[in-house]
Amino acid sequence: MCGDGCLFFDDLENFLSTDLSTKLPPYKLKNLENFTFDEKRVKTLVCHDMKGGYLEQDKLEGCILTDSCYPYLILHWWSMDIFCYFSHHFITVPPVVWTEQAHKHGVIVLGTFITEFEGGEKLCEKIFSSQEVIDELIEKMIQLCINLNFEGWLINIENIMKPEHLPNLEYFLQELTQKSRQILGKHSRIIWYDSVTNEGKLDWQNELNLYNRKWFDLTDGIYLNYAWNEEHLQRTLELAAGQRLTEIYLGVDVFGRGCMGGGGWNCSEPLELIKKYGLSLALFAPGWIIECFVGECVLENSFRFWSPIKEFLPAQRPLTSSEFDTNFSSGITLLPDGTKHFKMTSMGLQPHYLDSTNLHLTLSGLKIISGGEHILFLCDSKLDELPKVIKAVSIAKIGIKLVIEEDQEKIRTGFGFFGIAFIGGAGAYTLIKRRFAHKIVVPGLITLIVNGSWLYHEPSYLGTYAEEIRPVIDKIYEEQQISALTSTFPTANEPKQSKSWYIW
Repeated sequence: MCGDGCLFFDDLENFLSTDLSTKLPPYKLKNLENFTFDEKRVKTLVCHDMKGGYLEQDKLEGCILTDSCYPYLILHWWSMDIFCYFSHHFITVPPVVWTEQAHKHGVIVLGTFITEFEGGEKLCEKIFSSQEVIDELIEKMIQLCINLNFEGWLINIENIMKPEHLPNLEYFLQELTQKSRQILGKHSRIIWYDSVTNEGKLDWQNELNLYNRKWFDLTDGIYLNYAWNEEHLQRTLELAAGQRLTEIYLGVDVFGRGCMGGGGWNCSEPLELIKKYGLSLALFAPGWIIECFVGECVLENSFRFWSPIKEFLPAQRPLTSSEFDTNFSSGITLLPDGTKHFKMTSMGLQPHYLDSTNLHLTLSGLKIISGGEHILFLCDSKLDELPKVIKAVSIAKIGIKLVIEEDQEKIRTGFGFFGIAFIGGAGAYTLIKRRFAHKIVVPGLITLIVNGSWLYHEPSYLGTYAEEIRPVIDKIYEEQQISALTSTFPTANEPKQSKSWYIW
């Protein structure tokens, strides 16, 4: 791998002859964390195509911010399931920095295999004339996934295929999909782009039909072209007959090329229809907010783009890792000379409900600009499996509120707690509300210990699930800021209680 964390290949011979043992990242990459993937749940695939790819901001060292180097910051990772890094190089390997960010937020990462135009026809002639070449190609593609820690490929063949090569294309897709699953594991994904028909014609179908069904059946999903309408979706559902609907990704081009609604700020129109039919989304080139609005604030435009479409996206995935650490950084730092430097590896874990109204990212953390409760993270961890300590470092006197899943059996019988605990924070209050008491009570099982920490060991909650982490501010007289939120296990000098945890 190049020292800047970027790697791609433009011709077959160079790729097959490269010793991939020399193409390794400069440090151990993060594994996929906070990952939940329900096969029956609709999904969001984001295909990142921006200015040809492999930009300065995609490199490990980052870049000084200028009009020509202004990064696309993804702040809404929790609304995505799959991230595909796209360029027009034959073999597009996701830059290390993107894989790191995606995995931190529980998002699968894909590279791109692409052939196109006259050059693509010649390339396919070399590949699909021989199963021996195909086997070698598959081995190299999977080895790249292993070395650089990503989960699979988008296969995009946008050129005519000779009829005599179609059996080998079928062989390639079947072998790549099956071997990826065997070697990379259950998270591997091979997605076919709707371009070449089963007759070898370059003819975008914009729907699942008998001309592309074969390629869908051989892979983990199909990414349909952008010029679809409601009739295409109706025919897709008829052919799919309820099978693998969530593995059919409807393309929406943010640049609006041939796309319902015209893309841009009006992506809600096609997304509403996708949701109506219970299909998945492939969102292409959301970096439009940078490319077409040079010099404008990327954070403001990001909120402007994502806020209207959130209601049409799948429910956000929860935080599942037992340990996490974030300073909420946007990756941008202010240098002594007044310039700003961006480094994607410095970006922190982003909250689930970041918005421009109440929660702002700043150079030094997450700014809360109004009082009350603000959800930061959705959780899905058993209380007896949670880390023992959650710290919130803030200039404000706030508490951290943990919302606990209600035990349905206890609700039916009328016993137990409502499942909302306010715990910790300098000057914060610690209360539990009973379901049927109609008043706030302070149970004796919560006791104050050293450093203003709260030791909590209510056995009735153990085995249930935490659902949310929220900062709680009773009154606010000025903007408050959280500079860090960290979970760790207790050290040897901290109190040890069986199946207990505390927050301060």
